[in-house]
Amino acid sequence: MLNLSKSLPKELKQKIESLITQNFRANKNLGQHFLNNPQISDQIALSCGNLSDSAVLEIGPGMGSLTQSIMALHSGVNLTIVEADARFIDILNEVGKFYNNCQFEVIKSDALQYDFNGWTEKHPHKKKYIIANLPYNIGSELLFKWLDEDFLKNINNITLMLQKEFVQRVTAKHHSKAYSWITILAQLLCDVELLFDVPQNAFTPEPKVISSVFSLRPKQAVYPHNIKNLKKICNTLFLYRRKTIRSIINNNSHLHYLLPFLENIQLDLQKRPEEIDIKTFCDISNF
Repeated sequence: MLNLSKSLPKELKQKIESLITQNFRANKNLGQHFLNNPQISDQIALSCGNLSDSAVLEIGPGMGSLTQSIMALHSGVNLTIVEADARFIDILNEVGKFYNNCQFEVIKSDALQYDFNGWTEKHPHKKKYIIANLPYNIGSELLFKWLDEDFLKNINNITLMLQKEFVQRVTAKHHSKAYSWITILAQLLCDVELLFDVPQNAFTPEPKVISSVFSLRPKQAVYPHNIKNLKKICNTLFLYRRKTIRSIINNNSHLHYLLPFLENIQLDLQKRPEEIDIKTFCDISNF
């Protein structure tokens, strides 16, 4: 696997390394853990397929390890990166200039405030990808933001790295303890694939947990559903995931209307939420 840090000019490489060695402090408020292994950065960038002539959005690039991999391995890519930490803006711009066969834009912004729909509208005729080593503290919130049917119509693929425990919930099967609302939403709207795990020592500073890389490929939802009802029902049921469906409904008046329907389809109300498959949840949402 290509070691991209060797391809940068010596002065720029030293400038990046100095951020680590000269009393550098990751910003805990931004959930920063910087990928320091160029082989893993390459592996993430390659897992997305051919990105040449595509529009790619990267969130939270930090010192630019994944940024370098994307541009070095995908000539002609149109890369937009969103970074909240002002310390990295100048270095990221210098990295972008080095790969002059790519289009490159750095935007200083809180990712939660960024206009993702505006980004898709800027590239109406390009395939669009989101690739990111997401800060742990905002990763789940961003994923829920992207798991919107209208937004996903404009996206070809999303490849993310997050803490393994959360990724297990996204990729879970029903009947498992990790099965949850994010499982249902992600797998209803996307083909989800776990790609590989990343150890703690691949980051600076080291996180306390293992990370995982996974991909989401948007698809036409197979099961008819009412997304508003689905969210309300799942959020309540999984809040009490160790209780039975009957017990949860009996103790939550806003779900009482479901009982006749569930009895009519002969759903076993002694089951727990994790035992109900995605199709059944979608059927319930349409009642």
